[in-house]
Amino acid sequence: MKDEAAAAAETGEAGALSETAPQHLDMGAIVPPPTGGLQKIPESRYAEQVRRAHEALKAGRFAEADRIYSDTVVLDPSRAVAVFGRVHALLGLAYYHQASLLLVRYLRVHPAWAADLPDPKSVYADAQMYERIVSDLERSAEGEGAPPAHRFLLGYVLCAGGRRDEARPYLEQAAASAEMKEAAQMLLDAIAAIPPRENP
Repeated sequence: MKDEAAAAAETGEAGALSETAPQHLDMGAIVPPPTGGLQKIPESRYAEQVRRAHEALKAGRFAEADRIYSDTVVLDPSRAVAVFGRVHALLGLAYYHQASLLLVRYLRVHPAWAADLPDPKSVYADAQMYERIVSDLERSAEGEGAPPAHRFLLGYVLCAGGRRDEARPYLEQAAASAEMKEAAQMLLDAIAAIPPRENP
């Protein structure tokens, strides 16, 4: 079966920015746990791969981090840490459409994750990396023809970074797209559930 990222690229839906997906990128069905159940996965193996991926991400080796996170997600797709780590690696690579597809797919399966997003500002060694990603996405999310996937991703990045009021209009625009509607609404609901004093 052709994966979603490949289909998007063929139909021109990959957005305004030029993106080349990593060769191992798999946007197909979420990989189920290995036969025998999650209890067969040694905890140390998952933790070790997450540690290696985090180190690669911090060092700016985003393609390496993406590969390790991808392998780690296969070990246990029910855990958020490797999924969000992979999203951050894809953001570092500027593979924005792929990052949005990954987020949408896993938020549909794990809607509770929308209420507990990791802060992307803390995952990069370069303190300016977060702002560069925001600026890049802002440029690609403007205008009537802007890809809904990029608007959704910008909303996510702003929301996860604590800039929820700025995130809301982008998420509302993304929710007008059938592809992004469900995940965008999850983030909007998570924002609405935060008491005003905690929502800058």
